Amino acid sequence: MGFLGLAVLVAGLAAFLLARTDLRSYAEKVLSDKIGRPVTIQSLLVRWGTPIALDATGLHLANSSWGSTPDMIAIDRFRGEIAIWPLLHGEFRLDHVRVERPVIVLERDNDAAGNWIGSSSATQGKVRSPVKLPMQL
Repeated sequence: MGFLGLAVLVAGLAAFLLARTDLRSYAEKVLSDKIGRPVTIQSLLVRWGTPIALDATGLHLANSSWGSTPDMIAIDRFRGEIAIWPLLHGEFRLDHVRVERPVIVLERDNDAAGNWIGSSSATQGKVRSPVKLPMQL
């Protein structure tokens, strides 16, 4: 009985700490590292449950250094849900995506290289597969 009580206490404490943790800066770092360019997020709200709900405002993905605008992508508001069961099997599935006022700038430099090609050493020379999201705009 004592072990069960301790397990419930630890789970409750973990849930409390996770709910209080600033995931915005962590998400910015992970996305920036993955994409190879700075990603900034003004605010990020995560509602824990089944599914996990995301609500973010002020998303910005930096453009290439030669680009005509500072941001390649700017989104006023993003909402989506992360499906739990696929996540437990290693699959990331984002459902019910809603993007408000997106601005996407796709352009090429003088050598015909697109700004959508990653610029970090992690992405140089690699062909990246497209992201598949079930979206409705």
